[in-house]
Amino acid sequence: MGKGKTLILGLLCGCFMVGCSNTTKEKQLAATILQDSTLNKVDSMARSVIRQGLNAGSGYSQIWARDMNTFIETACEETDRKDLRNAILLFFALQQPNGEMIDGYVLKPEFT
Repeated sequence: MGKGKTLILGLLCGCFMVGCSNTTKEKQLAATILQDSTLNKVDSMARSVIRQGLNAGSGYSQIWARDMNTFIETACEETDRKDLRNAILLFFALQQPNGEMIDGYVLKPEFT
């Protein structure tokens, strides 16, 4: 089973555990998802995007905390860990005195 399918199955199971019981319908849905070969393509496409940088997309230089959180494990596999570490440390550096954190940031040289 690919990592993308494992991640999706884990998220799916987590949602079921929080919101409802483990019924036959839920098991059928999980089996359908695991058999879906398009998930491998989606995983491959996501990895390709992540290799290009931690920003939200081409022509959009902002780095979002929620995006990094969602793809942190894949980013560890697909990008330079030093760049990933520096991006996370910048979020900590921008943390407010009351503990709040910003949603995203743009590095000055990339800001237009």
